[in-house]
Amino acid sequence: MAANSLEIIDMDNGKMFICPDYFDISIVSDAKNIFKGLLDEKPETISLDTKKMESIDTAAMQLLFVFINDAKKKGININFQIDDDSLCRTASVLGLSKHLGLNCE
Repeated sequence: MAANSLEIIDMDNGKMFICPDYFDISIVSDAKNIFKGLLDEKPETISLDTKKMESIDTAAMQLLFVFINDAKKKGININFQIDDDSLCRTASVLGLSKHLGLNCE
């Protein structure tokens, strides 16, 4: 997988979105289309794997925020798989940790 490629993996109870190494404005449009497709499928759970993500910019964070809110409205469970703190750090600076459902402490 290339550093900024977007990947979806089928799981038993839903789908997993593998976040790119650098989740930034250059791929937000492509990610938005993928997220729209995931919301249309309405899987039970969507996992967001951020283990390899080195950075996320404000545009990508805004997209995640909207995606998570839309998923919740549709009754889709969102899980994060976090090993690195880049998502937590950016969410904290933007005041979005609680809104994204992150427990980054």
